[in-house]
Amino acid sequence: MIEPSSLHSQVVAHLLDRCYDRPLIPNLFRGEYVEAMVLHLLGVDDWMQTDPWASYDLVRRGDGARGEVKQSAVLQSWHKDVPASKGGPTFSIAPRPTGRRVADFYIFALHDIEDPEVADHRQASQWQFFVVSEAALTAQVGRQKTIGLKALAELAESVDDGQLAATVARVVPLWSL
Repeated sequence: MIEPSSLHSQVVAHLLDRCYDRPLIPNLFRGEYVEAMVLHLLGVDDWMQTDPWASYDLVRRGDGARGEVKQSAVLQSWHKDVPASKGGPTFSIAPRPTGRRVADFYIFALHDIEDPEVADHRQASQWQFFVVSEAALTAQVGRQKTIGLKALAELAESVDDGQLAATVARVVPLWSL
């Protein structure tokens, strides 16, 4: 009989290998991975990740600023030789039934490398990030449910992993309590 703690360790190791330890992370797990990656790029001392089913993904310690992370990748684990969409990436931005968006800002993460020999979702340096306040997003698109890359590029400049924290600080300055 396997000891429960040993079994747990074996299952966790298996899941890490199966779900996250591969260059192209399956859709089902990639969102959670990117949220955690963004959390660490912003700093775990300043930010915390919410429960998986919360209305937003990140909360800034101190002032409670709420962030939503949206991600899209051109290459998919299930079809790695062909880019996912001819029309370009889109991100879900649907407001709640109340007509409002709950997050104070959005981080849109895009992995657009098309070469399956190079693409690696685990590499933060391969992602582009667009940071948009909820107010700017709503002013631009209203109650629209999705946004494409062209419209997103009109709202924000793409930044790399090294610029993400400073960009978030600029877009969402620390609020006084």
